[in-house]
Amino acid sequence: MVVGQSSGKLILDSIGVGDALEDDNGKKGIVFKIDILKYRTFAQYYFKLSDGKGTIEILMRGQ
Repeated sequence: MVVGQSSGKLILDSIGVGDALEDDNGKKGIVFKIDILKYRTFAQYYFKLSDGKGTIEILMRGQ
């Protein structure tokens, strides 16, 4: 699944551990950990990728 800053809350919430994920910039991998931080009207989604491929971070407004 391809995600980016324009992805909606329903799409981001449907992503689970073990899903293949790719961002707008071409970073891709298998999700092994998900962190969601919420503060007032913002939510930050962190999808940590396996094999040291990094993290895909999505910042959303208007939660």
